[in-house]
Amino acid sequence: MGNVIQLSGGKDSLALLLIAIEKGCKVDEAVYFDVGEWEFQAVRRNIEKAKKLCEQKGIRFTTIYPAIEFPVLAWEREYIQRNGNRKKGYEWCGWHGCRWGTTQKIAQLDKYCGDNLQIIGIAKDEPERLEKGASSNKAYWLNEWGLTEAECLQYCYDQGWDWLEYEPLTGKYVELYSVLDRVSCWCCGNKNLKELYNMFRFLPSYWKKLEEYQRKTDKPFKQSGSVFELAKRFELGCITKNDLKKLKKGVDTNDQLRD
Repeated sequence: MGNVIQLSGGKDSLALLLIAIEKGCKVDEAVYFDVGEWEFQAVRRNIEKAKKLCEQKGIRFTTIYPAIEFPVLAWEREYIQRNGNRKKGYEWCGWHGCRWGTTQKIAQLDKYCGDNLQIIGIAKDEPERLEKGASSNKAYWLNEWGLTEAECLQYCYDQGWDWLEYEPLTGKYVELYSVLDRVSCWCCGNKNLKELYNMFRFLPSYWKKLEEYQRKTDKPFKQSGSVFELAKRFELGCITKNDLKKLKKGVDTNDQLRD
């Protein structure tokens, strides 16, 4: 049985790989699930860098792909619903907790890894994920090492890694972890309003892609509204419900948010 690290390109899985190498832990393989065009370019760049590192350290690096590309599953492929009706596309991944993309990713990783030990990058301050992912063939070394998410990010920074994303519409680079809690798929429906507000402000090219997707469906991106409704809200500087309440009371939230 071999030890296989699941590498997503985010701070936790990357810190897991780097620290495991530093500690001299037995790592036979690193496996990356490629979500295609839904990946941030900064993440893809780090995956390529990690691949070269693995090659230098004698660690096998494998990339696996979804059987059907996620954008096709989301908006094009027809499937039969439980009620027997035919529907086109699963639509937003993460909407109302329906993380169909994550389900497919885990299933394919489990199938690929087989009886090998899967080492997964979940930090000690994520108890719900640790409990949910408990399994005899899965290990969580970051938790065993007592590392938090913040410590994992800082470790990566200290080792010279970053998540600088070039934004073509502004001509500027954005450090993704300065505006996002997680650097998962840019169209993930689990992003909170703060993250979406920052995407609207600092990553407008990705926001335009969200608008393109919204035009494909009547289903809103979040319970609080469609991508277009959120844009109108963000233009007013409103993120939370309290911001909306303040706006109705005539309080200018834009200056507060700038601070």
